[in-house]
Amino acid sequence: MAISEVTVDELEQALGLGARLIDVREPDEYEQGHVAGAILVPLSTVPDNVDVFQSSEATYVICKAGGRSMRACEFLADHAIQTINVAGGTMAWQLSGKATVAGNRNQNQRSHGNSRCQPLLIRNLCHLLVLVISCPYV
Repeated sequence: MAISEVTVDELEQALGLGARLIDVREPDEYEQGHVAGAILVPLSTVPDNVDVFQSSEATYVICKAGGRSMRACEFLADHAIQTINVAGGTMAWQLSGKATVAGNRNQNQRSHGNSRCQPLLIRNLCHLLVLVISCPYV
């Protein structure tokens, strides 16, 4: 099955009509800047989140440059889910002068980050702080 593709100008028009957009980049990439309203579903989690892509309307899929989103579209096509790849991805969106938003995932989005590292990081930062405070040379 051939995968449909749109330009960022066509995506902008579709979003204006209420289309859904899913960003398959990693959380850190997404948080640095994404198309407003895009839902984050990293490519590695697409097989576990096929339900997010199911809709009576086509779902647009975006990544950084179009490669990962095309792979997601191909995978979803094998599961009879209609998706449309955004050619050029977020880079093309930004290069065309269109705005992106940074940070703050929507509350209804699934978090795919690794929270197991956070307690270790906090403990290490606390140890570093104690060392700095107790250092006579500071």
